[in-house]
Amino acid sequence: MNLDIFIKTYPGDHQWLPYLLQSIRKYVTGFRQVVIVTDDDPGAGEEVLEICKANDPGAHCHLGTTTSVQKLIPENVVLPPERTAWGYQQQKGIKMQWDQFTDADAVFQVDSDMMFTNPVVLLDTCFWLHPSWFRSRWHNLTVRHLDSIAAWWPGIRWFSNRLDPENYYPWYNMPMMGWVITREAVQGFQKHVMDTYGQTPVELFMDVGKPHLSVYNTFGVYLSDFSNGHGYRFLIAGNSDNMFHFLHANHSWSGMTEKAKAKIAEVLGT
Repeated sequence: MNLDIFIKTYPGDHQWLPYLLQSIRKYVTGFRQVVIVTDDDPGAGEEVLEICKANDPGAHCHLGTTTSVQKLIPENVVLPPERTAWGYQQQKGIKMQWDQFTDADAVFQVDSDMMFTNPVVLLDTCFWLHPSWFRSRWHNLTVRHLDSIAAWWPGIRWFSNRLDPENYYPWYNMPMMGWVITREAVQGFQKHVMDTYGQTPVELFMDVGKPHLSVYNTFGVYLSDFSNGHGYRFLIAGNSDNMFHFLHANHSWSGMTEKAKAKIAEVLGT
């Protein structure tokens, strides 16, 4: 079983990559390599390579750029009106087309503004004989999830095709950070999206003619409602001791605050 760490970043988040890579070196074993995909902006790839050299994660660093998934967008895809909005939507699809960047059997996906905070053998923790997928029931979510409910609920209803209030999709599929995506499952997701919508994942998520979609909620709906589960075991977040308690998100949209700097220093011992 080859498990890679997969990171989709973009130039605005490159400043956070050193801390993620340093945390990987300090805390993480049980994976093969780090795969980083950044946007195809001029100089972006070179910048990431320099970051990898200066912040050796203790494993091979493989770089890809979004040029690898660029293609003509069909006429039936309605793109965001502003070019700057493409990246946010495109990165969702790239996470569901990670198999174009590595031959791994599975990846553990993290965002570039996250850090590992405790020692972890990633392959053992993520699988226990089966890949694990965490979820929570909507009615068990707390006030801090209200923004997520408002943002993702319409898209989940649409993608699950459960529009009847009496038969709504009951699961929130991203109650925690860190996502295990197997090659078999991601290729099954790609086939489902192509068979159903005639689109690749990148096209699906970039198409603003469709509801606003959450990448991991959408993938979770696919696993539970449109596949045989691909060998995943579903765990209830909050009711399991097996949750991934080894990740911290700095939330890059808040900027490099004093709080973020303090947390980085605490985690990395700097």
